[in-house]
Amino acid sequence: MERISRSLWLGRVYTNFKIIKKRKNMPKNKKLFEAKKNKDFQNIDFVLSSIDLMAVKWGIKKVTRIEYRKKEELVKHANDFNLHNLEFVSSNEKLFETYSLYVSRDKKLAQEAKEKDPSYKIINQKKTFNEVIDDVRSFGRLLSYPDCCVNEYIENVLKNIKITGSRAFRKLPAKINFLFNNQLDGCLFGYRLSFHFPCSFGCRKSLEYLENLFDHIEKNSPETALSLKEYLKKPILVFLNPILSNLYVSWDRRQGFVFDGKIDRGDLNYSSAFFFKTTYPEFREEGANRELLALQKKTKEGDKLVFGKDGFNIYKGKSLLLSWKNKENLRAYLFNFI
Repeated sequence: MERISRSLWLGRVYTNFKIIKKRKNMPKNKKLFEAKKNKDFQNIDFVLSSIDLMAVKWGIKKVTRIEYRKKEELVKHANDFNLHNLEFVSSNEKLFETYSLYVSRDKKLAQEAKEKDPSYKIINQKKTFNEVIDDVRSFGRLLSYPDCCVNEYIENVLKNIKITGSRAFRKLPAKINFLFNNQLDGCLFGYRLSFHFPCSFGCRKSLEYLENLFDHIEKNSPETALSLKEYLKKPILVFLNPILSNLYVSWDRRQGFVFDGKIDRGDLNYSSAFFFKTTYPEFREEGANRELLALQKKTKEGDKLVFGKDGFNIYKGKSLLLSWKNKENLRAYLFNFI
């Protein structure tokens, strides 16, 4: 059975996260990705605590899908939806551990999203991806994802395009607009603008959507915008398994490091790092890659990464701590967000 990637349909996930111990020369109060820093994501108003829901409120997204575990949660937040003139429709059954809630300014669109959502048809009803292609396309448009990204997703899944053969990863741009940074979705709540995987990390339609959303955030909550810009501009080293069935399956299992540092002439100088891995329910038991767990220690000790053709070296000052070579089933990709 094929599964539909979370890169297209996932809503909202809360997870725990791990911070690598900061280096001694860092200020005592400096913590990478300190949850309390982004105060707006702890807003008492449920709608104002979610970028996806605010995007619907502002008319940027037609529909968003969020997740909840118990009916009591829905009752608790119904007043907030009503306060912002948002309509919602709930799924009748759970997908893995959660119900789905489709939220829109238009009740008909919320209902349509519930009917079109391909994830239930593939995972619960055991339909093949080929049988739900029209639903995938319709659902992606309801979520307001660009057609080019939805079509690229469909083509990549149908043809089993792996990372190394995909347009997005064939050659990563040397510099990527920070608005595209959604690497921590599924790892840490609140630090991204859009969940969808773009057809490329220079996709013009995706960038237009993201710029529009960020402009609204700046106007309505300057503090949130500043916090997002600070954290989304950090360099990220993502480790992916290129031999899995398609690039989205690999992406959903991503692990890696976020660095408090900057890239200069291809080298990454940093003062602290944060290890992350997605914790989606359907493959939570897989655990972190052993080689990456071992890599954490050297990454914590080091302060510089120097990249070569097929890997990188970790240094502390001028001392070489470790040399990493990419493998068939584990490859590192550097994202330089600016």
